[in-house]
Amino acid sequence: MKSYRDANRRMLITNVSWKRRKKHFNVLLFLRNTSIYLYFALSVIWLELIFHVRFFEEMNVEFIHAMLFSVCFSAIPASICSVLPKKAGMIIAVVFAVCLFLFFVFQAVYYEMFNVFWSVSSTGIKCSFKEIWKLVPAAAGVQWFTILLYALPMLVLIIVGRKILSFGRLHIPHIIIAVVGAIILHVLLLVTLGLYGKDAASPYHLYNEKFVYDASAERLGLITSMRLDLKNLISNENNVRN
Repeated sequence: MKSYRDANRRMLITNVSWKRRKKHFNVLLFLRNTSIYLYFALSVIWLELIFHVRFFEEMNVEFIHAMLFSVCFSAIPASICSVLPKKAGMIIAVVFAVCLFLFFVFQAVYYEMFNVFWSVSSTGIKCSFKEIWKLVPAAAGVQWFTILLYALPMLVLIIVGRKILSFGRLHIPHIIIAVVGAIILHVLLLVTLGLYGKDAASPYHLYNEKFVYDASAERLGLITSMRLDLKNLISNENNVRN
């Protein structure tokens, strides 16, 4: 009888242990399958981090919102790659990574030349293309280390992306979970913007009331600022440079 009870106890422990391992395996499998989402999320966090360290004197708690807003945006390219076949998804992922790299590099070089960030809706710079092009090599030379750091996510994808990331059509439930998670995070970020106050220089005011590009780039992130800039251009709203 004692041997029988011991056998049952061992079987129960084994079953519990297997369920735990299976649950752990399912989590790891989900993370592996959705690794392209993790890649783009970490990429935009890195780009925004380098951007803030390079161009602003300090980073305060508002930077958390700037990073997380960009993480929400990163779900767009990741979702596009996740509905494509493996080879097409890899190519499109590289295209998105290169575009992000060029966008941040362009803003770094532009700021070095004119001491402001480039805006779609109101550039404010009256120079010919020939005059601007003459300034580019020197400005890029000053920003060479920043450009090198910007290139890291792109280089990681090109060099080892095939080995460490999962490409190919993702199961629809996984895509839905990732997209819904990004939407929920975005809503939470909007709801909590008021935590920093609602004065003229606050993230809440810049996002909801009066958009100021350079201030928004510091407090809301470069990606979110460009998105708001494009929204203002489409809706014919005026933005303020500084």
